[in-house]
Amino acid sequence: MKILIYNADKADVILIMTDSGTVMIDTGLDTTADEVVAWMKGLKIRKLEALIITHFDKDHVGGADKILKAFRVKKVYSSWL
Repeated sequence: MKILIYNADKADVILIMTDSGTVMIDTGLDTTADEVVAWMKGLKIRKLEALIITHFDKDHVGGADKILKAFRVKKVYSSWL
């Protein structure tokens, strides 16, 4: 298992990578979403088993739309939808 943390300006993005797949926790800001997508593609990530949004502040969910467009996401979890 690998746990990777990307510092996306004033936000963090966490990837948990196992043999079974990758889980993303939070997406960072909208303004850093392209950087996060490029970072993930550089890691050869093509899909996510899950995307977890811890809460709906812009530094946690701001880049979700670009993540959902760039990668196939099996499940999305949040504290509230």
